[in-house]
Amino acid sequence: MKEPLLAALLNFSFSGTGYLYLGRRRLFAWLLITSFIASALSATLNLFLLFSREALASESPFVRDLLIITPGLLACLALLTLAMGLAVDAYNEAKRINKRY
Repeated sequence: MKEPLLAALLNFSFSGTGYLYLGRRRLFAWLLITSFIASALSATLNLFLLFSREALASESPFVRDLLIITPGLLACLALLTLAMGLAVDAYNEAKRINKRY
């Protein structure tokens, strides 16, 4: 018997671990690869904005800081939304697995 709440908490804390707990290794692998690619893209964008400060020097300090902070905030919002969605899905998946047995 799988615990739905545990699967949801695992998926919320680290994407895909709830699926690993439920025995869905292939889905865990895809989430791990996708998370790695998204992290690499986010880091590249942040580095680009960090090193392009000279190009933004002509902007007002508020606009410059907003342009630098916004991608990070959007990435955090996207990750939080993904984590909540994965938690709900893992919870429902555990309930489906428990109904089969």
